[in-house]
Amino acid sequence: MPSGIGRLSSLQTMSDFVVGKGSFSGIGELGPLLHLQGTLCISKLENVLEAQDARDANLTNKQGLLELVMEWSSGFAEAQDGQIQLEVLKMLKPNVKLTRLTIRGDQFASLRELSIIRCPQLVGQLPNHLPKVRKVVIQGCGNLMVSVLNCPRLSMLVVEGCKIMDCGNPVDFGSPNSIVLSKISEFSFETARLMRSLSKVQYLKIVGCHELTTLWEKIPLGLQSFRFLRELYIEDCPTLVSFPPSGFASMLKVIRIRNCNRLKSLLPRGIMLSSNDTCLEQLFVARCDAMKCFATGQLPLTLKRLEVSHCKNLQCLLDEGEGPSSVMPHEDNCSRTTLLQHLVKSCPSLKSLSSSGELPNTLTHLLIRECSELVRISSSGNLPAALKHLEIHSSPMLELIAEGLHQDTSLECVKIFNCRSLKSLPQGLHKLGQLRQIQIYRCPNISSFPEEGLPTDLRVLRLYNCKKLMALPNCMNSLTSLRELEIRCCPEIQSFSEGGLPTNLKTLVLEDLKIYKPMFEWGLQRLTSLVKLPIQGGYPDLVSFPVDKKNGMMLLPTSLSILSIGHFPNLESLSSKGFESLTSLNQLKLSSCPKIISLPKEGLPPSLMQLDINGCPLLSELCKKDRQDLWSKIAHIPCVVVDNRFVHDRAELVLF
Repeated sequence: MPSGIGRLSSLQTMSDFVVGKGSFSGIGELGPLLHLQGTLCISKLENVLEAQDARDANLTNKQGLLELVMEWSSGFAEAQDGQIQLEVLKMLKPNVKLTRLTIRGDQFASLRELSIIRCPQLVGQLPNHLPKVRKVVIQGCGNLMVSVLNCPRLSMLVVEGCKIMDCGNPVDFGSPNSIVLSKISEFSFETARLMRSLSKVQYLKIVGCHELTTLWEKIPLGLQSFRFLRELYIEDCPTLVSFPPSGFASMLKVIRIRNCNRLKSLLPRGIMLSSNDTCLEQLFVARCDAMKCFATGQLPLTLKRLEVSHCKNLQCLLDEGEGPSSVMPHEDNCSRTTLLQHLVKSCPSLKSLSSSGELPNTLTHLLIRECSELVRISSSGNLPAALKHLEIHSSPMLELIAEGLHQDTSLECVKIFNCRSLKSLPQGLHKLGQLRQIQIYRCPNISSFPEEGLPTDLRVLRLYNCKKLMALPNCMNSLTSLRELEIRCCPEIQSFSEGGLPTNLKTLVLEDLKIYKPMFEWGLQRLTSLVKLPIQGGYPDLVSFPVDKKNGMMLLPTSLSILSIGHFPNLESLSSKGFESLTSLNQLKLSSCPKIISLPKEGLPPSLMQLDINGCPLLSELCKKDRQDLWSKIAHIPCVVVDNRFVHDRAELVLF
């Protein structure tokens, strides 16, 4: 090229640029030519020896270029540094308006990874011979034809949002372990050769394929052809009605299906799994509106986890009407499965979890969320003995969890949220030696606990917004293992438990209750292990906190580390006597107490590391006026926050 061509800054048309060696006609000469339009061919790119020189070509800012050809001479030897080739290619970034990109030469001999992302105007096709490439990612190139025929070392292929995928003859994909094919307008391939190339794939994701059923019909052994497949993901495939009659790949462990609205069953109707030639463990199905049930005979015996969500016409989770012929008349299908986890979310038509009324006896985890028609967990009234975790959310028609619980039930955790029709908990809770946690939130019609009380080994009990709950469980003081007790917004609890609270509590959360006075009279100082005490609202007559027992109030446990006091409209002061014994207090929070005007006269404990005051205008006002008496009480505290602003020293304190 002529020397100094880069000085022609107004140049608009140049069809060819030949990169010279050394300092003669270097590729950097292209940098100032911002007005180039149309087509440009850059040849002899093997003469670019520094990747930074390629960046200086400034192709990104040449907005008028629509077609670009990048050419390495055919004699360019692979022995030269392949890494330089790759770096030069990365730096030659064309503008996003480019409609055609052509790359010529043997520069791909050492290429390990090829990515083209979000180039919607790019047309043409990829090179069909990439001998060393291991990863190919093509995304958002709607006009590009992806033709990857010879990639003998390919391990990962991602093609999303492209015009055509051409896998013609021959096909050599090597041994890819991960393939994603998403929203490809048209497939073109020779089936037998493609299947041989995909036989070792381990992860396969297919999205937006209108031809999926047609593709499977061309595969003689169906999914069995994918002998090494471990995980299969299918989404937005409107022709998918079921899997091939041949069943699942023998090594397949996980299937995820989403938004396939014609899917009715896992296998064609009437076809059951006749052997144990599958190791499927997890099945996820979401937004498949034609699915009404899962035939237990089509579920592998190896299945451990079944998760179904947003299937608006699902009526029965496990249908045992059809089963394999090998099942004995006295043996129900649920007893054959090894299912450990059921998770059902947002299935508004679900009426039952099992057509027989019995859940799999191996079930350990059951989660139900937003199933508005479900009335009973089990129509037989029993829960599986192996069940460890039961969680139910937002099922407004649910009336019964179980009639009763057997002593050998393995329940460890029960969580129930937003079940407005539930009136009672199962009988027999007190016999469950492994039960460690119970949470009941927003169940307005639960009025009482079972008369026998709760198991003595319970560790956590949380109650929130149970409007009709009349009393705490009986024999609360016998729950010697209880470490956390939360009682919030349960206004009908009128009486304090006979015998008081278990003294080994570490956390006690109280909010909007009517039992503060008898609880204070009983004496919270008895909770000698208590570390955390948030207490809010429900006691409009409280003026000073705390007050000693002889005046009808209480002292606090000396073990207390975190104390939060809030929403007491008439609280005016903190008692010196109550705080002087809190030698372990680390954090104190005061919130929404509009009349509080003073801290303890003798000051706050020296152990205090954090003080948070919020929504206490009179106390905050004292801070603004730089009151010496107030500052002396809080100056030793490393972290002071007033109305969400940090205060570190006196100079900053007066800014409030």
